[in-house]
Amino acid sequence: SLQRYVANLEKPFRDAAKKQNVATSGLDLTDFERLLQQDQWLESIIWQNSRKYAVESAKLAGADDVLFPTMDDPQVVDYELLLQHDRLLLELEQAFAKHNPLFTLPMYYPLGYSLSGNVDTKAENRQRQVVGLIRTVFLKRFDRPIERVEQATSGAYQATFQNAVSAVNYGAELELRKPLGFIGDWARGLTAFSNVTLMASRVTLDTTTGLTVTDRERRLVGQAPYVVNGGLTYASESGRTSATVLYNVVGERIFAAGVVPLPNILEVPRHLVDLSFRFPVAGSLSGRLDARNLLDARTRFMQGNLEREGFNSGRVVSMGFSWRP
Repeated sequence: SLQRYVANLEKPFRDAAKKQNVATSGLDLTDFERLLQQDQWLESIIWQNSRKYAVESAKLAGADDVLFPTMDDPQVVDYELLLQHDRLLLELEQAFAKHNPLFTLPMYYPLGYSLSGNVDTKAENRQRQVVGLIRTVFLKRFDRPIERVEQATSGAYQATFQNAVSAVNYGAELELRKPLGFIGDWARGLTAFSNVTLMASRVTLDTTTGLTVTDRERRLVGQAPYVVNGGLTYASESGRTSATVLYNVVGERIFAAGVVPLPNILEVPRHLVDLSFRFPVAGSLSGRLDARNLLDARTRFMQGNLEREGFNSGRVVSMGFSWRP
């Protein structure tokens, strides 16, 4: 057997190791390495794929010279982004023009759009400072993005993954933060904030893999058309008491691309509300109360009119205390 063959090879060297003090002087493995190099059985099963071995083997066999491919130097290919996405870039440029951008909040900054030639510059500057508006635009191009695909089977659905040829993702992000003290004295310490992301994507599919997808023109798997975050926070003048209410919703997104005749599996939007409260107890002792997923909205994955999977994550409430000397 193979085990006995290897044991017989090792036996003389094991005997030598027992006679020598290997721990102090070490064992000379030169003879053992020479034996392994000359062993015909090991030579027949060990595969050599180096160029040197191929050349020497050809010489020993009396064959012609071995030819190897010659590597060419890498070349830079001319690529014009404007030629590929000229219409998209033009629309984005117009949307975020410096003097008249598409994404503005005139209801919070009315003096910026006043037709009167006599505008109170101090009031206008105050409105500009109070409304912190951050406008971010993004354009991403993906090469060979990997996507989840659900294949039709006679039993349970089978998930697989495949690469698309390419994908383009573009959108804009808006952020607003505004103190609410202008409403009245009771609203001092209150601040409203919001973050909205609008996205669109387009994927180019590989139709040579043998999978016939349901939608040949669709957005990227996992890409939601919008993400909305909002909230209200309160902080006392001393800073020891604070509270925050957070809201989040993610738009409908493709969880897995469907294969004919099944439609795509979609993850339905879910509304989330979290609450965080910090309060003083006594002296340097303070308390903390956190509540997450207060609405306990159901997570649902729909395929057509069928709910493929659904569950409730449950609400999580935690409370703790901290003390600072």
